[in-house]
Amino acid sequence: MDEQEKKSLEQKAEEITGNITDKAKKIYQSMEEGAETGYKTVEDAVTERYKTVENSVTEEYKTVENTVVDGYKTVENAVVEGFNKIADKFVDTFLTREGETTEQAKERLAAEQKAREENNKQF
Repeated sequence: MDEQEKKSLEQKAEEITGNITDKAKKIYQSMEEGAETGYKTVEDAVTERYKTVENSVTEEYKTVENTVVDGYKTVENAVVEGFNKIADKFVDTFLTREGETTEQAKERLAAEQKAREENNKQF
């Protein structure tokens, strides 16, 4: 084999090696892009699922909160109404004067209490 054939074979070998290297680089880039796309797809799916879970938990929390608040209001109203009924019955039974309604007796008692407080301030 002479020098020229040797050089020709070396050039062909370099071309083939270059082509293989270029193809390998393209394949690697394609794989990288695919991996990035796949990662982004997985990341988006996880983020979407997280948001769904977050919204669900928030909605359930609000439901529990509303239930507790409504229950508290119901109990509060029942207690206040019960107390007012007892207070009205007490006033009606023990503190009303003849011909006086419960409301009139409450107004009179409030005025008497205010007068007592003002008299106590003077001393």
